[in-house]
Amino acid sequence: MKTHYLIDYENVGIEGADKLSGDVHIYIFSSKNAAKLSTALLSTLNGIDHRFYEVHEGQQSVDKHLVSYLGYLIRQDGKDARYVIVSKDAGYDNVIAFWRSEQGVAIERRKQLCSSTHISKAQDSSKKVTDSSKRENQIRTFFGQNFKEQKYKTQKEKIIHAVLTGKSRQQVNVELQKHFPNSEVKIIYGRVKELLKDLPGK
Repeated sequence: MKTHYLIDYENVGIEGADKLSGDVHIYIFSSKNAAKLSTALLSTLNGIDHRFYEVHEGQQSVDKHLVSYLGYLIRQDGKDARYVIVSKDAGYDNVIAFWRSEQGVAIERRKQLCSSTHISKAQDSSKKVTDSSKRENQIRTFFGQNFKEQKYKTQKEKIIHAVLTGKSRQQVNVELQKHFPNSEVKIIYGRVKELLKDLPGK
């Protein structure tokens, strides 16, 4: 899901931007009073859609501009996106509560752009995708080696889907029964049983 990060740069930095993943969009709000973004920090935004807004000075000027832009983004993407205000300022929490109640959008405030917790979650997610790809490749290789008959080749994706998505041996068996007569299910299940040894059930 698309995620919009609105950063109160007078309040926090942008460290950790290079650890973010997915459909990420970053909006940095600052005033002339705030420290300038260094070349090193800006380099962490390479490849990430980002915009920098230097707003006029004034009482809570950054806050007002950031919240105004938040409303624009919510009007544009609604529930099809997530919204993250990055600031240590708890004054944003009432705005967050309003949009949750008014539009039911996924919105939160973080005190830093990317904590070690969020990095770990991203790494875990990446690992799951990798493991899933390895599993699918294993199943497809196994199919090619053990199902030579044309009648099974024409039903290849149904068999692979059953084995790949089954959370238990029984689920695999039930999924196969949706597409094949019992006599064929016994043959197919017998051949793929080696792939199901780590699944629960008999």
